[in-house]
Amino acid sequence: MPLVLSDQKRNLYVYIYFDDHEPSHVHVFIGRKKSWDQENVKINLGDDENAPEIIKVNPSFDKKFIKEALLLIVNNKDLLLEKWRDIHGEKEMDDGRSDG
Repeated sequence: MPLVLSDQKRNLYVYIYFDDHEPSHVHVFIGRKKSWDQENVKINLGDDENAPEIIKVNPSFDKKFIKEALLLIVNNKDLLLEKWRDIHGEKEMDDGRSDG
């Protein structure tokens, strides 16, 4: 699971898991990842027509952290989509939305 982006000033670290699944998404941690069960914010990267959006978050996380995590992903969406493709190949991007 490579570290693909960090904002050390805000102590945010963004990872993409090697064995992860579509849709393209990242995991944002407070501090570097230290254990397999460490809580994180999971954010869908979106695509050309859809903005990133939060998929899963621990309810105990501070709202300021969640907002900063989402803003970091929004501001680096293209870079992160490229990193996702580097790790998972050139599969067609799925935005994670269902029709039903």
